[in-house]
Amino acid sequence: MVELNPGESVTGEHGPTPQVTDTRDASYHPASPLISPADEAALEVASLDGGQEDRLRGALKELLEKSQDIDAAAVVSMDGFVMASILPAEYEEDRLGAMSAALLSLGERTALELGRGELAQVFVEGTHGYVFLLAAGEDAVLTAIVKRGSKLGLVLYDIRNAARNIAAIIETNLQVEYE
Repeated sequence: MVELNPGESVTGEHGPTPQVTDTRDASYHPASPLISPADEAALEVASLDGGQEDRLRGALKELLEKSQDIDAAAVVSMDGFVMASILPAEYEEDRLGAMSAALLSLGERTALELGRGELAQVFVEGTHGYVFLLAAGEDAVLTAIVKRGSKLGLVLYDIRNAARNIAAIIETNLQVEYE
């Protein structure tokens, strides 16, 4: 890969390569009309300060301590940004975030189009365990990776309580942002 400075271009065997210019200028601002209000809200949610991220991690840690059947957990924005996670080394945080957002989007669309109402949760069963995705307020989802053979009713109870706690943490952040 060749890195170019602004204003430079590369000429190849088929003629000049199209020049890419940086469309941002000194007047660029995150509240620009180029960014939709929904995207701006997602950026605010994904950019929690250190204290709020610590509180989210604390809620995840409490969940994993309460239920030994949960291997990993993450709080993910609706756009797939991981806001906090407790994951084993073999899990890629960004990949988990992207998959969570994709599953959530597909679940919401399926529930809506099949007349099942608002999506409450997504449940995936594999040969080695389960994945639960539950809404954590309107702006995030709690993803929990659960061991095979777990008592799912008890685990789901703990995940739902954690999702409520996480929603309260995130909503507190949004109230501060908009005041």
